[in-house]
Amino acid sequence: MISPLNRPLISVIIPTRNRAALVQKAITSVLQQSYSMLECIVVDDASEDNTPEIITTISDPRLRYVRNSTCRGAPASRNCGIAQARGSYIALLDDDDEWLPEKIEKQVALFSRAPDTVGLVYSGFVFVTSRSSNVFATVIPKKRGYVYKD
Repeated sequence: MISPLNRPLISVIIPTRNRAALVQKAITSVLQQSYSMLECIVVDDASEDNTPEIITTISDPRLRYVRNSTCRGAPASRNCGIAQARGSYIALLDDDDEWLPEKIEKQVALFSRAPDTVGLVYSGFVFVTSRSSNVFATVIPKKRGYVYKD
């Protein structure tokens, strides 16, 4: 178990573009994590909708908003967020996804028990249809060990 004094800062990067209707749920799922030592960096890829207004209404000191002046694409926006990150670990979240409340806590605990040779941890996911909230699919990770090529 990680002591409260040694809890690493986690930098969560959310790239977004024209997803005002979705991005707030993604941000909320980060800010409501049971593991609170995190920063949430939202990189707006030159949205043309009301994404900036939605994001700036969220009042939390852990939230940072960065806006690209021109559309650069999701990979460049992720890299922009990573360049702004202050954390010991990076976590990536798409703007149309949400995390369960204990995701970061469980992954940080896993990293704290892992040998220094471990460079990443990942998780499965549940695909839920947006209209009905019915579970469409559950994906459980199967890869172990050296996963770089996968």
